[in-house]
Amino acid sequence: MRLRVLVVLSGLVLAFCAHGPHTSSVKDLKHASDAFFQSVRWNDFVGTGQLLVPSLRGPYFTARDQKKDERDLNIADCETLDIQMTPDRRHGVVLTRVQWTRLPSVTLQTKTVTTDFVYENDAWMVERMRGGPFDPELNVARDSTTPAAPEQNVRHHPHDDDR
Repeated sequence: MRLRVLVVLSGLVLAFCAHGPHTSSVKDLKHASDAFFQSVRWNDFVGTGQLLVPSLRGPYFTARDQKKDERDLNIADCETLDIQMTPDRRHGVVLTRVQWTRLPSVTLQTKTVTTDFVYENDAWMVERMRGGPFDPELNVARDSTTPAAPEQNVRHHPHDDDR
C-alpha cells in the first residue's frame, strides 16, 4: 500500500514539474537582448519588431517608416552594461550603451538605454525602452507589471560567467 501511495505521489510531483510554468535564466535574457540589438544594428526592423510585445509593434513600424530609419539610422555600437531579473524570472531590465547616428546629423550620439523585458509564451520580449534612438515610440508603459526594486532582483554583470 505504501509503495502505491509513493508511486502515485511521485507521479503527481513529476506531472506538476513537467507542466508548471516555464521560466528563463539570465543567460536567456542576455541572449534576447543581444538578438534585439543585433537586429537593430543590421536595420532588420521586421526581425526586431518580432521581439517586441504586440502592442508596441504598430507604433514601432510607423516610426521606422516616418523617420526613414532603414536609410538614415546607423547603430555604431551596443554594449550590455547590466542585467537585472525579478526573482520570479518573468521580468528583466537590461542596461545597454548604444551609439548611433541618424541622418541628416553626422554626430555620434551615445546614450544608456534601459530596456524592460517580459517573459511571455516561452520567449523574452521587449516591453518598454527608455532612451536611445527608439524613444519615444517604445517608451510607453504597457501596464503596472514592472520589475521589483533592483535590490530585490537577481543581478548579473554581463561579464560574469553565465549562470
